[in-house]
Amino acid sequence: MRSKPTFAFSSAKESSALIGAGRRVVANSSTCTGVIYVVRWLRRVREKVAVGLGGKWSSEKEARSLEHLFVGSSKSRFVSGLSSLAGAPSEAWPECRLARIVGPVISLDSLTKIRLGGWVIVTTVITHIVLLSVLDIDVGLVGWTLRGGLVAAGLFAMWQPRALALAWKDRAIKRG
Repeated sequence: MRSKPTFAFSSAKESSALIGAGRRVVANSSTCTGVIYVVRWLRRVREKVAVGLGGKWSSEKEARSLEHLFVGSSKSRFVSGLSSLAGAPSEAWPECRLARIVGPVISLDSLTKIRLGGWVIVTTVITHIVLLSVLDIDVGLVGWTLRGGLVAAGLFAMWQPRALALAWKDRAIKRG
């Protein structure tokens, strides 16, 4: 019978060694990084709810929950399996044919990428409209409204890429 893991550490050195091992596992895993991101986001939500309801939130509580996460993720077969599944495509990417095809698009400057994205949206929506008319499929008001909004957004991206790039940069600065 397997015993439950205990999270009481006899010394600060033992605790930091476990956290270091957990960080090494997480550093090489995009899955673990994603899980950590979600957990941190949930922690911020929990903190805001606790403070909003008049409770208290301590950094000790945060450190303890993060330590639990590292210890649990370093021993989890599920997390290591997900990590290897997520890591395989990134390992294969440099050698694959798709990388050579997509490489020139990835290397474009951001304004050209935004223009290209707008062009893709507009051509996709127009192609979809043509297919619907050829197949004689009725589209309601909501469908036409959504298509019109997508075309407008695509045209805006094509004509004003700098505004979108600045908005994205501003958003990234506020998040950081």
